[in-house]
Amino acid sequence: MEEGKLKDKVVVVTGSSRGIGRAIAEACAAAGAHVVIGSRSEEAVRRAVSEMQAKGYSAGGIPCDVSKPADLERLLRHTLETWQRIDVWVNNAGLSGGMRPLEEIPSEEIGAIIDTNIKGVLEGCRQVMPIFRKQGKGILINISGLGGKGEPAEFSTVYAASKAAVTSLTKSIARDAASSETRGCPTCWTPWRCRPPSSAGR
Repeated sequence: MEEGKLKDKVVVVTGSSRGIGRAIAEACAAAGAHVVIGSRSEEAVRRAVSEMQAKGYSAGGIPCDVSKPADLERLLRHTLETWQRIDVWVNNAGLSGGMRPLEEIPSEEIGAIIDTNIKGVLEGCRQVMPIFRKQGKGILINISGLGGKGEPAEFSTVYAASKAAVTSLTKSIARDAASSETRGCPTCWTPWRCRPPSSAGR
């Protein structure tokens, strides 16, 4: 990303203590953004923020489990209290369940994947869109993945289904946003040939 392209923009990235989320956060910070890290582990957030600040980046963050609406609200409020606005919100956090046949995944684990990958994204969108409307602008990015275009995903049934849902809900929210006066449009990004993340991670 071009240096200075995001100068002084405020960017929130969920699931950003490592992996794709961390890469997104660092790229935005390198382009001049103030980056807010969100991840389930307080220690992981502290470490990511410290490492980014050591590189001279503007970074902060708090623990956030996106399957819990109250955590998302705290992340949003923390950002507004710190920077008074949100320019970009990236719904990146996700679980996969690993690469296993559907029948080997316990129902509780299926529920956790759905709660994080679908409900977490929906809740993040639901909470940030009113902020964007109040500001008159904002960019919402939902990270999709394997199965996001409706393609079959071997041994990743639940993950693929959740990412297909992310693509669909993003298109619907974008259609809704197009009829409002909010500048900026929700978009869905699918990392090229990206394997599902480990369930132990974000």
